[in-house]
Amino acid sequence: MIYHFITETDLARDLTGDTFAPPSLTSEGFIHCSTLEQVLAVANFLAPYSEEMKLLAIDDSLVTPEIKWEDSMQDGRLFPHIYGTLNRNAITATHHLDWDGEEGYALPQELQ
Repeated sequence: MIYHFITETDLARDLTGDTFAPPSLTSEGFIHCSTLEQVLAVANFLAPYSEEMKLLAIDDSLVTPEIKWEDSMQDGRLFPHIYGTLNRNAITATHHLDWDGEEGYALPQELQ
């Protein structure tokens, strides 16, 4: 499984019909994703304080476009990037990320 965090508003805009295509697909050529171990640090850094943050669980074995594991931060950590419009059936669950007001987001109980 790989994960993509997104606000509820953006999810409603980017998930249409059978596909998911956030703006990064056009601007950067891929959809940013993370492993479960990476997602909280990235979400806390890039998108703190949102009470409408969602976490998409993506079954990488069902993803139709190519997934590349890349060191986009040049620090040795590899992140999964989806190079193409994501097929909706690869999104197996949508979870809410709770902001605790102090330390950042917390994983939903079912993912801990």
